[in-house]
Amino acid sequence: MSAGFPISGLTGLPGVFTASGPDELFRYAVQAMHDALYVLDASGHILFCNTSAERRFGTGPDAYGRPLFAHPWSLLNEDGSPNADGALPSARALKTGVPYQGTFGIGGCQREMRWVVATIVPFRRPDENLFTLVLVTLRDITDERRHRDALIQREAYYRSLIENSYDIITVLDHQGTICFESPSIERVLGYSPTELIGRKAFDYVHPADRPRVLAAFQNRIQNPKMKQATVYRALHKNGGWIAFETVSTFVESESQRTRIILNSREVIPPNTAK
Repeated sequence: MSAGFPISGLTGLPGVFTASGPDELFRYAVQAMHDALYVLDASGHILFCNTSAERRFGTGPDAYGRPLFAHPWSLLNEDGSPNADGALPSARALKTGVPYQGTFGIGGCQREMRWVVATIVPFRRPDENLFTLVLVTLRDITDERRHRDALIQREAYYRSLIENSYDIITVLDHQGTICFESPSIERVLGYSPTELIGRKAFDYVHPADRPRVLAAFQNRIQNPKMKQATVYRALHKNGGWIAFETVSTFVESESQRTRIILNSREVIPPNTAK
């Protein structure tokens, strides 16, 4: 922000804000903000906070003159580790004159941990040359963070199931190109997953079984809801043939891309395991 950045409408702070413009409208806008807003002095003490700050963190006018989120508050970094400074980096913004944005966890004072995106902007009084004030806005992202963490945990859970499953999980595109192979492919057929990515799955099917497998694949695309299992022989890396039963599932990704998920396990049918 440039020198003399005017902010009007916040009373009780003589010399901090330039009193000009539609004062009442500005005051209403600040108080109606969804984000918590603080004005700090050069020492990090609260000069002003809006009603959202009081509602979310319990810091009302009685907190004026006190450090923001000092003990017994606790501050965490984005990765969940304790913040070494125990304070938002407002001093850094004042020293450099450069706005700062980061994610923090804020807890304590008998309140649950809240995750916020903190935007810290230094500014000057109209009659000063140095940055002596800091505008801090805190956007609560706790719900988004919980949703993200739950999604990460769920993905890790399913990935663990896939990676430790004896069955082979394969993902094909609509042309039969291999997009994913589970690690069990190496234990059963001798190939590493990376060897097969981008290859045509049908190239590893026994020539005598290939027409039937191709027909089953086309039928799966044309009838995505129909249950289907196919028995065939697949080429082992050592040149031998292993009999498999594969159950396929048709899915469509969020990007509207067709994907066929194959769940395959070794079988010993009497007529094909020769």
